[in-house]
Amino acid sequence: MNLRSRIKILLTEKLTVRYGTNECNPICSTTYDNVYSNEGTVGRPLQDVKIEIVDNNEKKKNTNETGLIRIMSSYIFEGYINNQQVTEQVVKNGWFYPGDIGKLTEDGQLIHMGRDDDMMIFNGINIYPLEIEKAILSHPNVLDAKAFPLKSKVHKDIPTCVVSLINHSKINEKILLEYVSQKLGNNNLKKIFILDSIPRTEVGKIIKKELLKKIRN
Repeated sequence: MNLRSRIKILLTEKLTVRYGTNECNPICSTTYDNVYSNEGTVGRPLQDVKIEIVDNNEKKKNTNETGLIRIMSSYIFEGYINNQQVTEQVVKNGWFYPGDIGKLTEDGQLIHMGRDDDMMIFNGINIYPLEIEKAILSHPNVLDAKAFPLKSKVHKDIPTCVVSLINHSKINEKILLEYVSQKLGNNNLKKIFILDSIPRTEVGKIIKKELLKKIRN
């Protein structure tokens, strides 16, 4: 949404976002009227594309429940060359599992919530980085945010977030943690680093090496 907002301000309000994979081409597309209004949306399924949200046991989730995205389409690939083992992991009973997390809204829009391997597990609880980022970015003093796990032998993942503030506000980590806790509960974000800026590429992707260097310093 940070990148979408920059495009809206600097380039155009007529933005379309598409979601797809190399294995099955475009899957969803937004329209002009929902790309900015529905945070995280990648639109509705294209013609001849079926999308479901399931749990780790392939049980279908309800509307607005978060889980694994799976796709059925006539455009799905046959498999990876010379790698039947991986093919069987991602193609099951005609469904393709791209390894992404999301949920479906009541009006059929897919909300993309990141990669399955980005998901954090804190004391056995699944925590999604996008939910943390959405919550903390709603604070009026926060300009940018990126959530990620810090590994722990006890908890497995410690949900962590780096933020930059608007006009170098004097707000501190404790206030932000309490703010997110009110929105998401206590079993969520545990640690915050406040930086002058979060290192990103021109298209908004995090530069991980620079980010980790800033945290260590």
